[in-house]
Amino acid sequence: MTRSRSHRLRRGALGLALALTAGAASPASADTTPKIWTRVTDNDEVIAVVRIDAPLETVRKALISAEKAHSYAPTTLAARATTDGTCERIALRVKGLFSPFVATTRRCPTSDGWLEKLVESDDFSDYLAEWKLQSMGDATAVHYRVRTIINVSVPQSMITSQTRKVLKTTLQRLIAAVDAAS
Repeated sequence: MTRSRSHRLRRGALGLALALTAGAASPASADTTPKIWTRVTDNDEVIAVVRIDAPLETVRKALISAEKAHSYAPTTLAARATTDGTCERIALRVKGLFSPFVATTRRCPTSDGWLEKLVESDDFSDYLAEWKLQSMGDATAVHYRVRTIINVSVPQSMITSQTRKVLKTTLQRLIAAVDAAS
């Protein structure tokens, strides 16, 4: 399968996931918790997608600061942001295998969210986190993409599997924060 066809299929799957969540839960359904879809790309990025029943601006407010966005992740021990032009520079401490991992990242606004990249770290060789928000009328589609490569001898599949769980929990906490703000 060619890369462009593979890319189209993956994008199509995300589109399908959003289309499926666009329909409201049936009135007889007791569980109204939004469904969170996750997948892993060929280059070890984990993507999580959810439809939150809140307007775009309400979701944006819950993610506007890097410190607040990082507070939703169960692995974040500390996140201290300072202004860096139109971006934020973040001193980040997260749970590691035996001791905390430390990194400095830079989070910048994009046209539809934020992009955060690794600046320096002895613990990470690569880190990228991207939030994309898309208005769906009274709801918002949230796409959260993360790539984490650590400088520890463990299988990348183990890191990716853990990242997938972290993204799901992070989005669950974001949903709770948005619900509390509504």
